[in-house]
Amino acid sequence: EDAFKLVIQINGKTRDVIEAKTGLSETEAKELALKSPKIKKWFKNKRIKKTIFIQDKLINFVIE
Repeated sequence: EDAFKLVIQINGKTRDVIEAKTGLSETEAKELALKSPKIKKWFKNKRIKKTIFIQDKLINFVIE
């Protein structure tokens, strides 16, 4: 299978799930996640403190 559902979390809470290609790097996953309209609204006047990435499963942004 060439695709999987990438779970995007902010501060440990699921905010979106998008379709992505298998074998995605952390950088590619981050770019893809930050393009999502549902995710963009959470980053207004916030900065990413930490990023947790699990290959072919999820990306979690810890923001402040």
